[in-house]
Amino acid sequence: MVRDVFLRRVVVAAVIVAAIVCGAVGWKSITVEYESVGAVVAIPPGAGNPNPTLNPFTNLSNTAQLAHVLATVAVSEDARRVVADKGGSPDYVVSTVAGEGSSALLSPQVVFAVRAPNQWASREAAVALIDFLRVRLQAMQRESGMVDGTFADLRVAVEPRPGVLSGADPARTAVGYAMGGMLLVLFVVVLLAGLRGSAARGGPEPVDGDHPTHSGPLEDGASATVDPHTEQALL
Repeated sequence: MVRDVFLRRVVVAAVIVAAIVCGAVGWKSITVEYESVGAVVAIPPGAGNPNPTLNPFTNLSNTAQLAHVLATVAVSEDARRVVADKGGSPDYVVSTVAGEGSSALLSPQVVFAVRAPNQWASREAAVALIDFLRVRLQAMQRESGMVDGTFADLRVAVEPRPGVLSGADPARTAVGYAMGGMLLVLFVVVLLAGLRGSAARGGPEPVDGDHPTHSGPLEDGASATVDPHTEQALL
């Protein structure tokens, strides 16, 4: 009885250890990332003009190529370095297409998604990317000889927010790994118990030809076996 109680405690301890170890492995196997999404619109000159036909937001059809240029700037090494300095991942996604159904049609809007280890770092990295694009856009226009008042500009269409959890949930992954470890230990215990029970029930089988020796006289009515070689009775 003492042995059974000891074995039960060993099994329980093994299950608990397996759950803790496998849960920790599951937690470490997931990289926690938060994603912040933002969008900017490239607008032509004309802001502040009283002429309604010069409203920049009614003339966006001419800035799609400019937005495509800005998207190229957004994935440059300098832009990635700015995002990384704010704690964001340099492997972010930038898109300038008009929609899922119009993959060949460019849009004046630049959409991007920046990931970081925490939600606030993802937002700060996205804001830093917007600031970098705005400064770079003004610098390119000055280098081309444009003067103040004739610059194209950026307007924020979607303000980056604190990032939301992206990818697998580490808590759920840890629970799944822990349950898997517990089931594996229980399976091994049941398998070993079955093998042990089979070995305990089975004994050495009698070998052919081994028979008990009869040393006393034959009982009445018992017949003796005759050896065919010596013609003598065998007891």
